[in-house]
Order: sequence, then C-alpha cells, then structure tokens
Amino acid sequence: MHFGTRGIRSLLVVICMLASGTLVASDFITTTSPLDSTTVSGTPLVVTGTSSQPNARVEVIFEGTDIGSITTDESGNFGVSFASVANGVHSLTLNLLAPDGVTILATTAISFAIVNPATITITTPTDSLEIFSNPFTVSGISSNPSATVNVSVDGSLAGTTTSDEFGNWSVSFYLSSNGNHAILAELVHGGTTVATHTISIFATIIQYIVKGLVPTIGSGSGPGFTYTNSGSVVTITPTTPFVFPPTALATGQSSMGLSTVTVISASTTELNLGFSLGTENIYFIFTAFS
Repeated sequence: MHFGTRGIRSLLVVICMLASGTLVASDFITTTSPLDSTTVSGTPLVVTGTSSQPNARVEVIFEGTDIGSITTDESGNFGVSFASVANGVHSLTLNLLAPDGVTILATTAISFAIVNPATITITTPTDSLEIFSNPFTVSGISSNPSATVNVSVDGSLAGTTTSDEFGNWSVSFYLSSNGNHAILAELVHGGTTVATHTISIFATIIQYIVKGLVPTIGSGSGPGFTYTNSGSVVTITPTTPFVFPPTALATGQSSMGLSTVTVISASTTELNLGFSLGTENIYFIFTAFS
C-alpha cells in the first residue's frame, strides 16, 4: 500500500490524537429544556442546556431581545430561570461565545409554547384577618378574564361574579354569624373548576343598632325605624332588617309614677314591647352582636 506525503501526515495526526486520548469535536450548544416545539409552563420558565465549552459565556436572546448572558459550569452545562412568562408561542436563541466575548462559537434557536396553569387569588381580605363589618367584600384576581368566579363561606355558596378583562373580580355578601370562617374562591372555565384559593377570617361584627324614643300612642318613625301602637303593645320595625338574631332592652317613662316595659319578642324584622298603664314614652335599643 502506498501513501502520499499528505496522507502520511494526516494519518500521523489521527494516530497522535488517539494515542493522547484527546477528542476533537465542533463547538455546540443545545437546550435540554425546553426542547424545540414543545409546551411548557412559564411560572417559572426554566431553561437548561449543555455546550462544548466549560466556563464560557452564553448570550440569551428572548423574543429577539438580548436579555444578558449566563456562564456555563465546568462541564459546559448552564441554566437560567424566568419568573413569569405569559401564555403563547415564544422564541429563544442561545449563542456560545468565545473568550473574547464577541465571537460566536455555536448557536441554537428554538420556539416553544407556554401554557400556564389557571390561577385565582383572594387579595382582600387577607388571610387570618378579623372582620368588623357586614356586609363585607371579597375581591381578587384570576388568570382568566371574563370567567365565572364562585365564592363560598364554610362550604356554602355566598356569591357568584365574572372576572373583568384583566381578571379582577369582587363579591359582596353578608356573613350569617361571628367566629372563624373559611372563604373559598373558585375559578370556573367551561363548567369545570380550574383553580381555587382559600383563606380564613375571624368575624367580630356588630351588625346593626337601632335605638330611640317612641310614644305609646299613634304611629310614626325615627332614625332607622318606624313604630305603631296597638293597645298596650308598641311594634318597632327597623328600616333595614337585621341579619343576625337581634336582642333588645327597653325602659319606660311616666309622669304618673312607675312604668314597666317588657320585651315580648325580637326578630330580624320587628320588636314588640309591652308597657304598663300610664307609660307615656319608651326608650329602647335594638341590636345584633352575633
């Protein structure tokens, strides 16, 4: 067999490379996640990959914009994380740079789809907050605009609304009792609950107070109530019905001597007071604390 001078030199180079154990390959860079044409989550978006160069700079270009560079480790691997990337198809280009920071040794370009899980968050009230008013408002934000939001209290539906074009939503309703309550917000898409968020609140609510002075003849009105008399009973009706079961206290006034006033009944819609003969006016307080 005959080798020319050039062939002998090439053969000697190969023999020397094999003898030294050195593997010569072209520079490369590639992603291990996400892969080209795949679908991943963007909360967060984690990009990982490998390259032929250890401790080298990798230029990161996202959607055509250079957003900076990262450095490969001793094995040529690299990783970078984006806190939040919106739904849609996105492009990513990675350039492996030479030590001069300018020369591109290798490049890779991929496109991928982001599909983030649906989310809903109660922003008001905050978790573990004590509530002092009734009705009160639960509001928040969701990942889906124009979607149905159901709000439940202790497992019972309290209100339904629709998120706006930005995903914001708000529901107002009455609590029916004081104490600890679990507030659940559900994001519904296509009839299916796709996301939930639960908080706890503690309610200490003085729901309503009606108080005043009424005569024991005729009918009329006062601040927040109306009244009528029938025989020895005066009926007081609050302008706004109570939500919590109310209680009442009352005392009478008489120019002729002692006066006795008795609470006959107290409901969410009226207070009935009995009074003794000679009672001219009745002072009362009608209130719900729980």
